[in-house]
Amino acid sequence: MIENNKKIVEECIISKNIIHIEREDIDYHVLEAIPIDINSKFLLFQYIYDFYFDGFKLICLDDITSIERGEIEKFHDKVVKEEEKTINAEEVSNINIKDWKSFFQSIFEIGKMIDISLEWKEKGRAFFVGKVVSVSESSLELLEVYPEGTWYKETTSISYEDITMVSFNSNFCNMLGKYC
Repeated sequence: MIENNKKIVEECIISKNIIHIEREDIDYHVLEAIPIDINSKFLLFQYIYDFYFDGFKLICLDDITSIERGEIEKFHDKVVKEEEKTINAEEVSNINIKDWKSFFQSIFEIGKMIDISLEWKEKGRAFFVGKVVSVSESSLELLEVYPEGTWYKETTSISYEDITMVSFNSNFCNMLGKYC
């Protein structure tokens, strides 16, 4: 990630302001976000969709092609703040983003439903939803949920090296968790 981008992110972590994230090699959709934490590998952020908070996402820094903060993001800051939307820091206070293993161990301990994207995957499934049941040095075991709300009988093993994005506390995950 370009050093200037890191400076923008660090400033917005402190100010709780919005940034625009592009991952052109992975997805043409732009991510609008309030960054929460950053390290040498990952960016954890509050995802914003149509001015509403929709959970948190963790992405790999290497996948980011640009980060911007301009007049659009400043206007969106104003809207979000006028609507009295604020980040609940407690929701992510126990999330460790040191590495994938630490992150998934944190998610396992709080028992959150998550969705995992393997956006580089050319063949096979690239999206998984469920609860983490165990973590190892190189992979996690996920108890998945079917779209109709029933649980798989077996767990699914997912290698960390294939993961590009993880979401938790999103409307999608929370509703599935509530009704499964």
